[in-house]
Amino acid sequence: MPNITKNRKMQKGFTLVELAIVLVIIGLIVSSVLVGQDLIKAAQLRATVRQLNEYQVAVNTFIGKYNGIPGDINGGTFGLTGTAGYQDGTDGDGDGNGIVTSGASASLVTTNTGEMSTFWSHLTSPGKELISGSYPGNGCGASTCLVGRDMPAMKFGANGWGVFGASGINYFVAGMAATGGASAVTTTTATFIPTDAYNIDNKIDDGVPTAGEVVSRGAHATVIDTAATTAAGADATVCNRTGTTPHQYQYTANTAICVLRFTMQTF
Repeated sequence: MPNITKNRKMQKGFTLVELAIVLVIIGLIVSSVLVGQDLIKAAQLRATVRQLNEYQVAVNTFIGKYNGIPGDINGGTFGLTGTAGYQDGTDGDGDGNGIVTSGASASLVTTNTGEMSTFWSHLTSPGKELISGSYPGNGCGASTCLVGRDMPAMKFGANGWGVFGASGINYFVAGMAATGGASAVTTTTATFIPTDAYNIDNKIDDGVPTAGEVVSRGAHATVIDTAATTAAGADATVCNRTGTTPHQYQYTANTAICVLRFTMQTF
């Protein structure tokens, strides 16, 4: 005769207590993963702020040493590297007007050439390094611009840092991307979820996307300084909510739709 008792024992399933324990363990694992992702993102946001602070300090150290703005100064006079200058076209010289531009005009902020390119090479000239990395300052050479080669990579996401001057003010911008167009064409791409943009803005400035030293901007295929997308009410497809006083970031959005611009602090 078959052993019925033994077969019944072999067919025994999980008890409710055992199932509950398994579900609790699964819940703990999922929670740990989510918490870990939040911690990683928070660390990346803090690292982004530290990068900006590093660049701000480097610019002011540079001014103290050479009495000029990186990229804008006559780099050859001090042995600073760079080949995309427009003053004499050979050694990364700027025009000394205090504004970092891509040509002899404060309105030209569309391409990573001229002072915008040599800004990074001046800060990383061999023996005179003020920031980490090494950048040729050659206007991206004969190829398209690459993050990490022609400009610093951000600690947050896959995009990079840019710099430009307009209307008498110099800015850093977080959201540069590898271009797909002609040599040195500048591209910005949506980098921050609005809540992440707010967290950075609030750490440094006032948390308002349209005012202060940190301002949200939009992505653009060729122009760095482009207005951010806005809506008066809640809209998860745009960066700024302008129907409030003061304006707010679109906290309900969960996709990257913002670029951030930071006023360069010089002393």
